[in-house]
Amino acid sequence: RYHGRGMSRSEFEETVVAYLEDHDLGSELTAVQEGRVFRGGPIYAGPLHNLFMIDRYATGLYPDRFEDERLFDRQRLADIINGDA
Repeated sequence: RYHGRGMSRSEFEETVVAYLEDHDLGSELTAVQEGRVFRGGPIYAGPLHNLFMIDRYATGLYPDRFEDERLFDRQRLADIINGDA
């Protein structure tokens, strides 16, 4: 649906954010309640991409909180992907 062109901030708010605000569980997210939802990458990128993007943004936005901390175990993820878990 959104391939081939970027989505403007207003389009993002009118579609993705509005959906979250009206969703039973999505509306309970702190970011949604506080108006702090932002697009971190392609909307249909998938869970692996999202893990790395969340890690990147968290460590970038809150370097003191995540100074020497990984948000997920990269070796465990690799083991799962390779069928070694």
